[in-house]
Amino acid sequence: MKITDIRCVPVLCPRKRAFGGVTKTALGPAAYSDYTIVFVETDASIVGLGEVDSVFKRRGSLLHHDLTTALVPAVVGEDPFRIAWILQKMDRALDGSEEAKAGIEMNHISYRGATQAVQDVLGGRVDVLIETLTQTTPLISSGQMRGLAVTNRQRASVLPELPTAADQGLPGVYAVNWFALMAPAKSSLATASDASFLATSIARARSFSSGSA
Repeated sequence: MKITDIRCVPVLCPRKRAFGGVTKTALGPAAYSDYTIVFVETDASIVGLGEVDSVFKRRGSLLHHDLTTALVPAVVGEDPFRIAWILQKMDRALDGSEEAKAGIEMNHISYRGATQAVQDVLGGRVDVLIETLTQTTPLISSGQMRGLAVTNRQRASVLPELPTAADQGLPGVYAVNWFALMAPAKSSLATASDASFLATSIARARSFSSGSA
């Protein structure tokens, strides 16, 4: 896989405060949050998504200039999974500007399914994966993959030794999966009631809850 193009889009997000007040930052009053969104395009039709912003040094629009003039030309044509090599090339192209480099280094990859994502982590081509325990518990238990944290507020019963994000010092990180049971719109009330009863009975079963926690 090769990087074919990197699109950098400046974005201004209004900051609203009560009574028309303006938010104050380390760089002074700011009516807008200044970002640059980074789209890393590949020849495999996979697009990575990254974000560049800073409130302590230069703002996103200025970091956009660093990206387009120095960093993007340095990495187009490279394998996106060779993170260490890409970082070296960016360091050679531009000293500092770590916030801009992070927009390329830490990208969200839109996989079409969990299978390829898990394989890329196991193969060392991707550094971090956020995935359900259904997919990762066997790999973590066997030592093939290292679990960092669960995003629930409680530890998972299937991996009680795995800390929560709050245990790791990130109390604001919380995410859980929701599943919906659906039927055709013209289903009878009796069919819907039967399906609801069966689904509730299964969800309350100890064997189901212990296996999906």
